[in-house]
Amino acid sequence: MSPSALPKSAPDLHIPKSSSTVTVKVIDRPHTRSQHSGPHRPHIHYPRARLPRPLAPPRPLPRLLNRTPIRPQAPLRPRHAQRLAQPRPCLHGHDPRSGPDVTIQIKKDVAEILQDNNVDVQGGAIEAIIWSHWHPDHTGNPALFPPAPPSSSHNFTPGYPTNPAAPLLDADFDGRDVKEVAFSDLHIAGFRAHDFFHDGSFYILDAPGHTIAHICALARVTSNPDTFIFLGADACHHGAEFRPTAYLPLPSQINLGALAVPNHADADACICPGSMFAKLSPSPTPNTPFYRANQAFAHDSVEAHETIEKLELFDATPNVWVVIAHDASLLEPDLGVEFFPSGNINSWKEKGLGEKTRWRFLKDLKRAAEAAQQSM
Repeated sequence: MSPSALPKSAPDLHIPKSSSTVTVKVIDRPHTRSQHSGPHRPHIHYPRARLPRPLAPPRPLPRLLNRTPIRPQAPLRPRHAQRLAQPRPCLHGHDPRSGPDVTIQIKKDVAEILQDNNVDVQGGAIEAIIWSHWHPDHTGNPALFPPAPPSSSHNFTPGYPTNPAAPLLDADFDGRDVKEVAFSDLHIAGFRAHDFFHDGSFYILDAPGHTIAHICALARVTSNPDTFIFLGADACHHGAEFRPTAYLPLPSQINLGALAVPNHADADACICPGSMFAKLSPSPTPNTPFYRANQAFAHDSVEAHETIEKLELFDATPNVWVVIAHDASLLEPDLGVEFFPSGNINSWKEKGLGEKTRWRFLKDLKRAAEAAQQSM
């Protein structure tokens, strides 16, 4: 088994041509997360082969999409000291977070961070809020924004307490004209797509599975040549769910980043041979993802897997950077990601961020790979 297997050619994603672009900015808003007593929480992934214990996701990575002139779209994040395990039933009686009570302590919400950095939130600078899905680590506190029309679905209204089984609150929708995304006949790499600005700069993609009505997005950040950022939200939670593939087999050498070898001064110590991880592959050739999402963490596991397979097509395309919400490697200081308000990530291709981040998730499998080598 060799990690140098020849990759398949990247597929045609059938993205409509356009010269319009948007600006994508990243808000790093640290928080603390504590888990309280309660029944055992199911793991998010299960291994396809003999790998370390199943993984739980790192903290989510917020994003701010900004259009020129200012038209931000803000996938929000948890409310101050929000309890994830609410003492109420969830939509359709299925709560993937069932288990121990969890508290996320937020020092500042997204609206407050924007306002503190000269974005006039209270003056109406934010024209729309787009939620990837209803989970509380992705909805934030819309009550901190003045009334405006977010996109949503009839599946979530009315909110709690009008509907005791609702996953969202009545207050989330107060003073707002709730609209459901209307997908047309447009398809991009198999996803039903909605051209949000009607100019080809930003597409909402129908990506169900993780939850009902889960969406991803595709942002065109440069033109001539075109480059894109695929905002994967919770389509998956870890790189091992969608890498490697036949399009992106394991490379001969992998840079795991400085965090893989803490307190080590030698940068070369971060470099590992791909063959080290190939031994963990669930297939004879290293072109199959290491993990698959646990069915307990998907509203529809079949749709969730189909969504991941479509995401893999974007990941195989050199001018698309796939970013998922819980990829903590994007926060590593040696990558050079510019956070809001200092900069944006539109120049990801020029800075090589796609290549730098692609395999860093493998540091989570490093011990298992070393153990596999020793057992041979």
